[in-house]
Amino acid sequence: MIERAIFLRKAVDIFTRSIETDLNKYILSSKEWDQAEILLSILLPFKMVSDHLEQTTRPGIERVFWSYETMFNQIDRIEAKLNSVDQRREP
Repeated sequence: MIERAIFLRKAVDIFTRSIETDLNKYILSSKEWDQAEILLSILLPFKMVSDHLEQTTRPGIERVFWSYETMFNQIDRIEAKLNSVDQRREP
């Protein structure tokens, strides 16, 4: 769902800003959209692996192990990237 929202970001912004109702509380700032994109970049590899494993009738242990290893490596890469960004922001 977050993937679709990010894809339709411009339309969502126009819709929430154009209607004079309680939708104003759902308007996302630029920073919130950026956070959503980061969240998507973290979650998308897990969705892809899960979808792939669900397609097989009975995945073997080698496929499951490789999939989890790939996901954990992705977490490590994202963590390293976020840590490097935090270190650059510190004075």
